[in-house]
Amino acid sequence: MILTIPLPERGKPLIKVGQRVDCNTPLYEEKIHKEEKVFISQKIGVSPKKIFHHLKKLVGDTIQTGDLLAENKSFMTGRRYTSEHTGILKEINHIDGSILIEVSSEDRAVKKAFFTGEAVKIEDGSLQIKVASANEYEIKNAKETYGGKALYVKKEGDSYDEDKVSGNIIIADTISEYNQTKIEALGAFGFATLHILSETTSTPAVLFKQIKDFEDAVKHHLPYCFIDSKTSKIVFYQ
Repeated sequence: MILTIPLPERGKPLIKVGQRVDCNTPLYEEKIHKEEKVFISQKIGVSPKKIFHHLKKLVGDTIQTGDLLAENKSFMTGRRYTSEHTGILKEINHIDGSILIEVSSEDRAVKKAFFTGEAVKIEDGSLQIKVASANEYEIKNAKETYGGKALYVKKEGDSYDEDKVSGNIIIADTISEYNQTKIEALGAFGFATLHILSETTSTPAVLFKQIKDFEDAVKHHLPYCFIDSKTSKIVFYQ
């Protein structure tokens, strides 16, 4: 069976067709991006609410160092601001009068795979892998794409340790506040549950849309899973 894994558009794949991939395989590299906040209203002496009237760039525009970003042509206080950064204009904030520029550097980060299988096709934005079998289900609250080994929690009394939990996706009907805290501290990579978590968490967490889907996933007990934020689905496979 063939599964399609989404890849970052700006990432450079590091694997080849025919290669066996697991969760320790370097998958792609990408430039490290950071964000620079510039208070335009202060730079050119205008009200934060009026910066739209003075900006020379729009959200999504590419900016080069030295580009004219904003200008106040007031007779008394004519002022200009040219960019100190090269990047992309990501946000314009008329509340505090700032803009946000995503700046790329020459430094690169290597990301490891979050799945296992044989690479059969690589194309822009996606990778196809061959697996033995797979089941997919609709989910809610999928904000990012990630995956790993699936750890099925059948009852609240189950014991946990770092070797068992670290780096895994926790599959459970319900998780108590106590166990959620413990599981997060042990390094769980994400949650996929039937009922909403007891506490707000920074760990990725999704919800099954249907009870029958959760029950079917537990019944088949496939060892790996990944969450696709673009399709709002969780895929279990082996």
